Amino acid sequence: IPSTATPFGILVTGIGGTGVVTVGQILAMAAHVENKGALVLDMSGLAQKGGPVMSHVRLADRQADLHSTRVGTGNADLVIGCDQIVTASRDALSRMGEGRTWAAVNATGATTAAFIRNPDWQFPAEGSRGAIVQACGEGNVDFVDAGHIATTLMGDAIATNMFMLGYAFQKGHVPLQEASIMKAIELNGVSVGFNKAAFNWGRTAAHDLPSVLRLTTPARVVEFKRTPSLDDLVKRRVELLTAYQDAAYAQQYKAFVDQVRAAEDKLGKGTRLTEAVARYLHKLMAYKDEYEVARLYTDPAFMAKIDGMFEGDVTLKFHLAPPLLAKKDKDGHLVKQEFGPWMMKAFG
Repeated sequence: IPSTATPFGILVTGIGGTGVVTVGQILAMAAHVENKGALVLDMSGLAQKGGPVMSHVRLADRQADLHSTRVGTGNADLVIGCDQIVTASRDALSRMGEGRTWAAVNATGATTAAFIRNPDWQFPAEGSRGAIVQACGEGNVDFVDAGHIATTLMGDAIATNMFMLGYAFQKGHVPLQEASIMKAIELNGVSVGFNKAAFNWGRTAAHDLPSVLRLTTPARVVEFKRTPSLDDLVKRRVELLTAYQDAAYAQQYKAFVDQVRAAEDKLGKGTRLTEAVARYLHKLMAYKDEYEVARLYTDPAFMAKIDGMFEGDVTLKFHLAPPLLAKKDKDGHLVKQEFGPWMMKAFG
């Protein structure tokens, strides 16, 4: 583990109310268990919950060697980034020193207040990632999808920060003993078993991330479906064309398919051509124009499906581009407009 013969600076960054301060407290308590010196300074913005929080932790063999509570500019030896955006903030980046700082960063994106002002806001993953790597130096940063992993394994996103501490510890960048950290978690007295488990999952991820990721990936359900026979395929499309227009129209379809099938039978090479004709002749004959759209909406099966999906009163709105009413965009395409539930009467 790293030496604390000279002061060792740790910066823990994250979101208020998620346990960032707890990580700093546990590090300090673990240092006291080992009779080392420790100073902690927790810094939060105006929004103590949901806002950016940074915990400055400084450790040394002797308390007398610690003169400042803050991690100085470029003096962070370890950054535990529980939130990528906060870790990429100007203040946090200023504490990192290229070639000196090693960082473990939670790459799971969290929605910020910017999303409220701009629904099209995108998590700035690449920009913030690049800034952190530039500050620490190539090869000195591990990005891990800790939020997703910890939430999946532990059932609560609050486990993320202890997971990150365990990850950094297993990578050999925390200057404390495992027993001391476990003792500090116990002395903290809050969710002891939960926090120990989160810490150990972080260690496991640092040792064998692919195995942990496999545990967080839901098993795929393999469902075997019988391929419909040619007769079933034709029968279903006859029903659809009857509803589309009438029985006579559907019979034209069936008669043509039967002719192709008879010709293919003479060749004795299966039914691939007939199946293709059955599928794509139906597509050609059941052209979905505005009349077909209206028919599908007024089909009782449509409202039955809606009633099965939602409870209570449902208000339907339709986004349509009637050729005689719709405006065109700069490329000449019709622009859809919103119509209220009265359109059901128009469809009828």
